Amino acid sequence: MRNALTLALISLFILTPSEAYSKYAGIRPEALALISDIISSDVASGFPGAQLAIIRNGRLIYSNAWGKTDTSNPHSPSVTRETLYDLASVSKVLTVNYAVQKLASEGRLDADAKISDILGSIYLTETISAPYSPVSKKTMRLWKSAVTVRDVMCHRAGYPPEIHYHDKNYDLSTFTHNPRANNPLYTGITPSPQTRAETFRAILRTPLQYKPRTKIVYSDIDYMLMCFVIEKISGMRLDEYLAVNFWRPLGLTHMTYCPLEHGFSVDEIAASEIDGNTATRGVRVKFPGLRDSLIVGEVHDEKAYHSMAGISGHAGLFANAEDTARLLSLMLTGEYGGREYFTRDVIDMFTSPQDEAGIWGIGWWRRGSKRTYYFGTKSSPETFGHQGFTGTLVMIDPSRNLVIAYFTNKLNTPALMPLRKNKTFAGSWYTASELGFVPEILYTGLDTSGDISEELAEISGRLYAESLRKIPQGAGKNHPSRKNADSKREILYNTRHPTN
Repeated sequence: MRNALTLALISLFILTPSEAYSKYAGIRPEALALISDIISSDVASGFPGAQLAIIRNGRLIYSNAWGKTDTSNPHSPSVTRETLYDLASVSKVLTVNYAVQKLASEGRLDADAKISDILGSIYLTETISAPYSPVSKKTMRLWKSAVTVRDVMCHRAGYPPEIHYHDKNYDLSTFTHNPRANNPLYTGITPSPQTRAETFRAILRTPLQYKPRTKIVYSDIDYMLMCFVIEKISGMRLDEYLAVNFWRPLGLTHMTYCPLEHGFSVDEIAASEIDGNTATRGVRVKFPGLRDSLIVGEVHDEKAYHSMAGISGHAGLFANAEDTARLLSLMLTGEYGGREYFTRDVIDMFTSPQDEAGIWGIGWWRRGSKRTYYFGTKSSPETFGHQGFTGTLVMIDPSRNLVIAYFTNKLNTPALMPLRKNKTFAGSWYTASELGFVPEILYTGLDTSGDISEELAEISGRLYAESLRKIPQGAGKNHPSRKNADSKREILYNTRHPTN
């Protein structure tokens, strides 16, 4: 087998070391080559594909693409730098956060404004009772009357993690599908403006699970609600507001909701789950109207697709890595092309710690001392960003003037039996799906002129050891965990013998 790392290094070192160092803005090309080699090796072993874009000091210094758009189709196109990915929960910060930060910068929305003052008394008066709701209607009204925009965006408003408004047999006592249950918040399963309007009313009626500001519980409902808050204040649908205020002014031509309705073909989009949403949550679920075939060009998240007609604040955005990195760069200065989008005060407020551990901003995930799985151990504690269920990561390190957008479609692989909550899909067993490996390697070669070959070999050795530990008992030779270990063994050999 040809040594992919050697080939990558040869292509990079057509430049002299000093030229390469300058071209990549202080990032060592050996580190970039190792990242590329890991992804390439995983793709050759069964991983779908990926994109990576890096901006440093205001300049796009690296962009690359690997793999195929759909592993279920042997004739699917190769991923290009223009391919769109379903960003899943990365949508939260690139849509709701950006809209709220702009409205706040313009003085049109206060982060501590009460939701009931924005959406009206119906937010308080129409709340239903539910099995998970522990208090009386009177107390619930008091709880909800205290909820602010900041509470919702910090995931401390009191909502449960999610409710399937599209499932009429969703059990509100167990938060699972139950054929014998009746969901009082059911709004329909057909994606349409009418269903979306019904979902808004259902969210207003949704009770809290715990007293606001007593704990943090990550919830999609929070950002579904914020979508309607933005639409109420701006007078525009969320996608329209974003297009007018961000996408068009910044020239972002590869960022949109509902891409099939906006001129993109399925060949230009990375596919997600092969069997629809039947295995999404680690259990087999199927009921009338639920998608059970390949998802491509439609948002993977069930709530965003069925309940929000594809346009929501918690999921639904499609983009390529390059446009995403450019949009993320606004968080460094708040300006682009001489135009201010966010004030410095607003940026600082939304990215500052909102919890004792320092891992939450307002909507943004912060590295702090704990969130190194996504952002790596070498990034600044002030690094912030977000992760998405489909296999996407964005991160910004202000101290290094660095922006990274790394996208995969790891769900575009078979679901394995027995199903596992965190590794339901074959793609989740590969290193390329473990998003933090990118910054971990990249920072090893950041702003250093010394020899980093031993450090890269050490990382490769650690990845190989981890891949061996993660092989489940009884896994056959074709199990993706074993294919991943074989891939990492080859990577380790290549880093130790780069000229062989």
